[in-house]
Amino acid sequence: MPDTASGVDPRPGRRLRARRADQGWSLSRLERETHYSRGYLSRVENGRQRMTEDLAQACDRALGADGELLAAVRSGLGQECPYPGEAPYSEETAQWFFGRDEAVGELLAEVRRQLLTGCGLYAVIAPPRAGKTSLLRAGLVPALRDLDGTPTVRVINPGPEPELPDERSDVLVVDQFEEVFTQCHCPKRRDAFVEGLCRRACSATFVVLGLRVDYLRQCLENPYLSPLLQEHTYLLPPMTDAQVRSVITGPADSVGLTVDPDLPDLILRDLRGRNGAVSLPLLAECLHRMWHNKRGQRLGLAEYNASGGVGSTENLTAVLVAMAFVLAQMERNHRSATTDSTSTSATL
Repeated sequence: MPDTASGVDPRPGRRLRARRADQGWSLSRLERETHYSRGYLSRVENGRQRMTEDLAQACDRALGADGELLAAVRSGLGQECPYPGEAPYSEETAQWFFGRDEAVGELLAEVRRQLLTGCGLYAVIAPPRAGKTSLLRAGLVPALRDLDGTPTVRVINPGPEPELPDERSDVLVVDQFEEVFTQCHCPKRRDAFVEGLCRRACSATFVVLGLRVDYLRQCLENPYLSPLLQEHTYLLPPMTDAQVRSVITGPADSVGLTVDPDLPDLILRDLRGRNGAVSLPLLAECLHRMWHNKRGQRLGLAEYNASGGVGSTENLTAVLVAMAFVLAQMERNHRSATTDSTSTSATL
């Protein structure tokens, strides 16, 4: 069974270690025979990284294991999809989060600098559905937990009734901070939350906000937030083609799947076909469907065509939006008719 903490099935790695011990080989010897680094082999044996089919075949050949390791890898595949679809990545799925190494590195460096002072505020600003929740929860937070000294980290969403956690932490990540405007309809509660958050950022806690760019104006109009935001903000840039390719191939590699070499460029071409921009939600949904359409351990043109491609996701989304609009209009008409009927009855 996969290890619940890492999502990695440890059995192939254990079998590799046993086979290597039977041969009396060191990791250095296995490194020379398979041309995989000793560090990578060690992580596989210790269950911290998945064994790919290519590695299993190389080790089978080197150790004379007669396909035993490849069979072990294949027996544990296909149990969990590494593409979450519409759901953002989280700490639990961080091993499948790819494409934002540079952004995570920049954020981590800034937080480490600010932690030296013990307080401060940093805002990660991005367009809607650009992946800031995944960046914070699957990128920055796990990286913070891996720091020497292990700073305490809390993650919250404001929601309709925002409140600060009673327990203090070194770092407080407020994901989807725009919820204080979109979900909280009590100005007093909103103001109290924002004021308390800024006071913590000026005392003993470093605060990281995830904020949609279309709510930046409301934040800059707040007397507590405005001076802090003007000092420390990070604008999340669009993904490059290389980063998008890693979003496609990285999760597949981590679970031992092979991606056809031409597939990432095909998906990129279709994604950029309309206006030149990459829609991460369309990509995420397409990859999720491809996983569930796969036959074997390969993602290629057949799986892409079976999923309908990225265009089908866009079409489906448009249909769902149109249906929601029609249903809402029908509900409004029904309420209006009911009100008119009640008024007529009362008059009679």
